[in-house]
Amino acid sequence: MRSFRGVIAGALAAVAASFALTSCVTDKAAESPRPAILPINARVDDGQGVDKWLRPVRVSLIGESTAAQRDYVAKQVNWLSAIMKHDIAMAEGPQGDVRLVFNNKMPETALGRHADVFAPLYSDDAAMTQDLRGDEKRKLCIAKLGMSAENPNEIVYAASLLPNELDRVEFEQCVVRQLFTALGSRISATGQIKSPANPGKYGNYTSFLEVVNLRVLYDSRVKPGMTDEDVEPIFSDTMQQMLMHIVIKGK
Repeated sequence: MRSFRGVIAGALAAVAASFALTSCVTDKAAESPRPAILPINARVDDGQGVDKWLRPVRVSLIGESTAAQRDYVAKQVNWLSAIMKHDIAMAEGPQGDVRLVFNNKMPETALGRHADVFAPLYSDDAAMTQDLRGDEKRKLCIAKLGMSAENPNEIVYAASLLPNELDRVEFEQCVVRQLFTALGSRISATGQIKSPANPGKYGNYTSFLEVVNLRVLYDSRVKPGMTDEDVEPIFSDTMQQMLMHIVIKGK
């Protein structure tokens, strides 16, 4: 008999395959300039309402990264694209919408070399330096979100620092945490969530509820700013659909 964990892992893969990537944004949105960003230091975040992307999402890696690191990020992005009904993929260059900055010394060297990556998020250099230097190392694995000045619940940009001195497990946890945060998912503070990008090798799986939450977040019925009460019926409907996949796959 297959273990429950094995059933869950297989079901998640099946669910990902069943939710084929279909863009919920228009070509016009893809070609239009990025909306103005509301500076982090001028933002009043009460933690209420859904935050999500409406535009396509392109992920860029900037700085000193290895081939193995780049491959891991690409696998995570490909896996996310199968779960979400949204246009998300790796960028061909450094001008992505989500920018992961790899650097050896954090955050001083990163600020010196890659200040332009974080500058759009702040009203001035002093605010940027104070915010990034005030982060403890573990907080560097959380993406800084750029919200639209016109719609404070629409994510239009994200950037994060990724220390190169992390070991493989820490690196993978950091990448997953950054990507989930960049997409608007409020994941656990420990950052222990993993995706089944390579379960045979690593044996790490994303929490089922996190997959459901991300799938619900990018349901076309969910709009930026909606409350938990607004989203609850959609969450229940999606949960039932995904549980059916698990039941069928487990037979």
